[in-house]
Amino acid sequence: MCVTGPHHDHDHAVSRRRFLGATAATAAVAAGGVGALPFGRPGSPAAAAPAPAAAGLVDLTHAFTDSFPSFPVFTPPERRRPYRVETNKFYAQQWELWEHQGTHLDAPAHFIAGGRTVTQIGLDELVGLPVAVIDISERAGRDADTGIMAADLENYEKTYGRIPDGAAVLMYSGWEQRLAKPGAFQNPGQDGRMHFPGFSAEAVEWLLAQRNVRGLGVDTLSLDVGRSLEEFPAHVKWLGADRWAMECLANLAKLPPRGARLVAAVIPYQEGSGGQCRAFATTT
Repeated sequence: MCVTGPHHDHDHAVSRRRFLGATAATAAVAAGGVGALPFGRPGSPAAAAPAPAAAGLVDLTHAFTDSFPSFPVFTPPERRRPYRVETNKFYAQQWELWEHQGTHLDAPAHFIAGGRTVTQIGLDELVGLPVAVIDISERAGRDADTGIMAADLENYEKTYGRIPDGAAVLMYSGWEQRLAKPGAFQNPGQDGRMHFPGFSAEAVEWLLAQRNVRGLGVDTLSLDVGRSLEEFPAHVKWLGADRWAMECLANLAKLPPRGARLVAAVIPYQEGSGGQCRAFATTT
């Protein structure tokens, strides 16, 4: 997810009115209207691919651009290039961005008062994790409001075996294909809500009760199903159990259902509620 949680400082708390207002503005952009949210400058690409990965490696990271879709309450990233080789001898860009834009990780502190920040997450929790990819892309193509349920996890295990201890469970919905069309990634509806897949509260509860999983990941804007982004049940339950989550992952279709290993190289921002990742997986 990409919004300040209900336990954070009052100045950053998201009211229902502000949240729904921002979503409505996103809907106007998607419908062709003019708005300040959240697709960057006219003509700029929605996303750009990093350089191709070497054999046996799959890059799970979207290139960070000033037009990558953001959660509606966040201002879009801004990019400035104050230094250039031609005039300053070196090239450097200045960015203004939120911790929860682009491919990024949510630390427990994102929703839990007193929860661990990103600098308190150990490398052993981020490197070499066995991956279980739960493919709901066919269903998501028919129903934007679908989510991973406990039955999906049970069916996965019937086919591929038990989810390994210390695993990262990643949802593949095929949602990144929508990045080329403004508004389609957030998919706002006339009801004032966004509509995209995520993890159901039921699936999170099943994993917490039945398996020893380190992290969850999605190829959408939020761990939660889009239409539930007023209560954030998956975020509250999962981060409340001192786990991490990743959002806006790329290329999950290139991973096998089982057998890959994940590296989530997150930026350790001071007191960070999360941060941008260079996430990748090894498949050999």
